[in-house]
Amino acid sequence: AGMPLSHPQTSRPGTFTGRSGDITAYFHVVEVSALAGQRMTIRVFNSSLTPPVLDQLGYTPAQLAQIQKALHRDSGLILFCGPARSGKKTSLYSALNSVSSLSRHIATIEGHIEFAMLGINQTQPVDQRSVAQMLHTLEQTDAEVIMIDSIADADTAEWAVRLAQNGRLVLAGLDASSVEAALVKLTDWGVPAAELAQA
Repeated sequence: AGMPLSHPQTSRPGTFTGRSGDITAYFHVVEVSALAGQRMTIRVFNSSLTPPVLDQLGYTPAQLAQIQKALHRDSGLILFCGPARSGKKTSLYSALNSVSSLSRHIATIEGHIEFAMLGINQTQPVDQRSVAQMLHTLEQTDAEVIMIDSIADADTAEWAVRLAQNGRLVLAGLDASSVEAALVKLTDWGVPAAELAQA
């Protein structure tokens, strides 16, 4: 899985793929050292599957109409919020499916790629610290839509808002239990409220 062996006391992520017949599976592995030994979590993704469409995710008709309207904008910031494992990334992939039908240049930055999507430039950063640098690089490209699977620090938040203000449509996941909690988290990271309102 390409996990580093030189730092046994730290969290060690890794990935590998496996194949059985026509099915290719993607494995995301994380090992964490604990007092009683190592704990390992393995998440398995079937890369041959496609994400569900938005109207299969349980949104109300009013919510769905609001999301679809936002996805047709040329620029702005669309946040999918919720606690860990609440379906933010599934919603992001489904939103990308809707946007990709509009023939726009789309790029993603994903901690791990769960679905391979045709016609979309999907990238996977080495670590969280490189996300802001990748966003800086994308600013210099012709990407019209940018998906960030998780805004996890102040630098990423700042770049997401900046790109949204500069003519890009930015879709992002954020660990927050409500809209109010998301706004508090972003302002705590130093994003001015006035800039959030413009995004």
